[in-house]
Amino acid sequence: MNFKLRKLANQWVRAICITSLTVAPALLAHGTLADYERAQALQAKAGGLVVNSPGAMTWIGDTDHFWYPRTVKGGTEFVMVDAQAASKKLAFDHDRLAEAISKATGHKYTGLALPFVPNTSRPDRRPIPPGTTAPLTFIDNEKAIQFGTGGSLYKCTLTDYVCTEDGPIPLPGPGNRNPSADYFLPNPQEIGGDPVDGLEYQSPASQDGDDGRYGRNQRACAPQHAQNQHPVARPARLGIGSQCPDQLPPERPEVCASFDGKWEAFIQNYNVFVKPVGDHPAFPLSTDGSEGNYYTFRTIAWSPDSKKLVAYHTQPSYDREIMYIESSPPDQIQPKHMAVHYSKPGDTLDVAHPVLFHLETKNRIEIDNALFANPYSLRPPAWWKDSRAFTFEYNQRGHQAYTVVEVDAKTGKARPLISETSKTFIYYNNLGPGLSAGRRYRHDVNDGKEIIWASERDGWEHLYLYDGVTGKVKNQITKGDWLVRNVDWVDDDKRQIWFNAGGAVPGEDPYFTQLYRINLDGSGLTRLTEADATHSINFSRDHKYYVDTWQRIDLPPVAQLHRTEDQKAILDIDKGDASALLAAGFRFPEAFVTRGRDGKTDIWGIIIRPTNFDPSKKYPVIENVYAGPQGSFVPKTFVAVSPDQALAELGFIVVHIDGMGTSNRSKAFHDVAYKNLADAGFPDRILWH
Repeated sequence: MNFKLRKLANQWVRAICITSLTVAPALLAHGTLADYERAQALQAKAGGLVVNSPGAMTWIGDTDHFWYPRTVKGGTEFVMVDAQAASKKLAFDHDRLAEAISKATGHKYTGLALPFVPNTSRPDRRPIPPGTTAPLTFIDNEKAIQFGTGGSLYKCTLTDYVCTEDGPIPLPGPGNRNPSADYFLPNPQEIGGDPVDGLEYQSPASQDGDDGRYGRNQRACAPQHAQNQHPVARPARLGIGSQCPDQLPPERPEVCASFDGKWEAFIQNYNVFVKPVGDHPAFPLSTDGSEGNYYTFRTIAWSPDSKKLVAYHTQPSYDREIMYIESSPPDQIQPKHMAVHYSKPGDTLDVAHPVLFHLETKNRIEIDNALFANPYSLRPPAWWKDSRAFTFEYNQRGHQAYTVVEVDAKTGKARPLISETSKTFIYYNNLGPGLSAGRRYRHDVNDGKEIIWASERDGWEHLYLYDGVTGKVKNQITKGDWLVRNVDWVDDDKRQIWFNAGGAVPGEDPYFTQLYRINLDGSGLTRLTEADATHSINFSRDHKYYVDTWQRIDLPPVAQLHRTEDQKAILDIDKGDASALLAAGFRFPEAFVTRGRDGKTDIWGIIIRPTNFDPSKKYPVIENVYAGPQGSFVPKTFVAVSPDQALAELGFIVVHIDGMGTSNRSKAFHDVAYKNLADAGFPDRILWH
């Protein structure tokens, strides 16, 4: 079972259930013309009615400054905060900047409607194509900004307010996806997919602030200067009179540089080649590569001492394609068709095999696959900093075993460092913020002498401290009938973990996240947030400060700046105000809790009523069902107008419920979905009605 969601091809269960508080007559004819007109006008009517609502906080490099957008009457303002001084001010003169941008771009902008204002009006909107826009960035010691619109980058000085075009917007590279992009969306978006080349489809960004490739704690290659980088050739469409492809000069291959600056590794003719830096001939480290057994560049990883490297060779499988028709593409009238690579249950998969190379002897050591004989996917290799060994992670097909494998750098002998097993399934996506994050988390302490590992082995998602030398558990760090939802920061020096947990506060919605701190030995558990809401935490890069933002479906975001040392609140940043929204006749969704099929488990949901709701009348109930083990789906964050409000305006009550089989509760709660996707929480839903 693959728990990574595909927008195009794997919607698990998406259904609309219609029931009634009594018998609902003439459902198909429900709603008057006035109801439809009111529903159509909801978004426009609500625009600008929620003010002072803080948006995402963005820290500026290594400074104590950050900026954020906030809603104001008529649009959006941008605010700059100085954490050290505990002060805030407008980030720039909005009107002067709008005038300068209008002059540079040829499009008219106003101070409250700048071209980098976050678009939060439609959670279900189409994504913007890459290379079209670029986010606001403060540069030149905050004396200028950069942003992108219409495919072009622009730079604007904040001293004399002059804007100039700064070239095209670069396309994002691999691994640049924001891991929390689904945080405020009602349903999770695509996170990865089937394995490619035997590796997991997309390596999520590091949760520990590492800037190495693939989000690992140890870099795979040495950083290179721009003039030394050799981009991979991209296919081009040749026009009339163009040279034939075999007449074009060969593109230099993408290279992975050693850390001593002496060597470059790359893939040529399906094999691993190495050459000295400069104009020197290359030599092969492998000779067994072929189209049916090819080495992959993204698995090349140099040891920190630059004496060894690892690469995987892959045996490809059957590449199944499924055809789709897009009936209404945005750029043309006629439909389009496209092919999607999509493996089905039982299909063969690409299988990757790690190989260790000793540079001096050119010795090639194929790693015995006894510990990873039936892979769904492997993760790329990561070396210990002292070059004693490398590790990779093995996700067994069927997802009932997950192993951290360590390979000795001298002998190539593999051993299981951490072994995780389940009678049902292991939710192997990375732990992280949002409603659709997985349960996998690993943090190496003291170059792997100790390892923090997440597991549901006691029935709840908790953290464990491993001895990285013996592979034994030293102690369980967190414990209780609640779960760790995200790790914000590990302070290796103080041996403390800052993390978000759900369900640890009695009587509170268990899907809300609160911030905690705990010592690695399991002592000193301390709750650091108080509001009865879901909290998100944003640390400065040096972790001296953090912003706590909390909200509910009936509470606009509130943001507060804290000092990490003593957790003291030093600045009330902003507090959203929805009073005008309520005065205009809007109503918040209502949270509720009921008992599940077993008569004891709490099931949480929300109710959305029409704005003209009359408690003396009876309404048909439409339940919006999105159920699957890859997440939980009842919204927990604030939006001015619920995506279901328009449907409610037609004379319905709309309900969301997270029944058993969904995520973010206990392991037993989640396991209801095992080999039982058709359940979709219906027994819990039927009981509620």
